[in-house]
Amino acid sequence: MITSATAGNTTGNGTMDFTPRQEQILDKALELIRAEGLAGLTMRKVAGLMGFSEPAIYRHFKTKQDLVLGIIRKLEISLLEPMQVIAAQTQRPVIERIGDILAHHLNLIADNNALPILLFAEASVSPDERLGKAMAEVFGSYENLLKSLIGEGHRSGEINPALPVDDGALILMGAPTACALRLRLLHDVSQNTRRARLVKFIKSEVLKPLEVN
Repeated sequence: MITSATAGNTTGNGTMDFTPRQEQILDKALELIRAEGLAGLTMRKVAGLMGFSEPAIYRHFKTKQDLVLGIIRKLEISLLEPMQVIAAQTQRPVIERIGDILAHHLNLIADNNALPILLFAEASVSPDERLGKAMAEVFGSYENLLKSLIGEGHRSGEINPALPVDDGALILMGAPTACALRLRLLHDVSQNTRRARLVKFIKSEVLKPLEVN
């Protein structure tokens, strides 16, 4: 969970919270990133979309890095919270839950023009250590969620025991990342059928236990 930052207020447990105006600004910033990519994100453009002057936006976000940190927090909510809900549905088979988690990730990439990969790239080169730490927390939470599910699948016999927990989590995270790169570099807008086919293959060929003759 992303914690204290000047981008937003902090709640009692130290997590970031935003004012209604900050939420509006973040939504406009996301619209701009979807249209122009992260390179097109400027405080001036976001202020223009909000209908006020550039100096006014600094009353809500002190720097562009604070704005990006807020976007990362929005990503954390939209990416991880639905995944946590899916993972908690313990009455369902593990493989089905993992499949739904991957489908959610792939849909988020398609709907947001590969935003997660853009934010990871920005955080990796930013001199602001808060961005790298925030994205590392998102990555770690996602990875640990998948590790937990793979471990559960091993214990229940639903997932191939030859698939290591650590490596399996990275394989599962890698497929959506590759799709994001195709979208950004090759302008490949993945259709629903492609995403569904990929999830089906992972469930049936990567995760499913080997049949014993």
